[in-house]
Amino acid sequence: VQAGAYATEDACRALILLVIATPDLHGYAARKFYAALTNSIDTAEPALITVASWCVGEYADILTSTSPTLLQGEEPLSVSEADILSLFEQILVRPDTSVVCREVTLTAIAKAAARLPHCAPQSKEMLDKYDRSPQVEVQTRAVEFSRLFKYDAIRPQVMEHIPPVEDSGTYDAS
Repeated sequence: VQAGAYATEDACRALILLVIATPDLHGYAARKFYAALTNSIDTAEPALITVASWCVGEYADILTSTSPTLLQGEEPLSVSEADILSLFEQILVRPDTSVVCREVTLTAIAKAAARLPHCAPQSKEMLDKYDRSPQVEVQTRAVEFSRLFKYDAIRPQVMEHIPPVEDSGTYDAS
């Protein structure tokens, strides 16, 4: 958590790609990043906010599972849909949250809504709050995701889990 101030965007992307490529880590990463961000929400660095928000949104269904597959020695973590939305709200209302972190969190809200249908109305309300944001990138993302709620038939497919990326050999996270 403390090293977050020194983590680059490339390192964050590399970590996300590692999680995507390792299905056994999906639930573990979501639980650990959720716990880390929850425990340090007021002081979390952008790198932690970015990666944690992404993992929690992408794997919200696994995170809220009542019978998750745990790694050996891992303690279970009970997380509700309301807990996830509360965490996202805390990120968005922080005055020092960067534009990139807000964008990733809005994406995570849209992803979570597709995986947890019961929280879709609350998720849409959260997105709608940012449709007039002075930050153009945030506003754009909020409007795009909010509009997806008009198309319930395709929204789950648009927000499907990201498949593993084939290694092109050109990505260097160092």
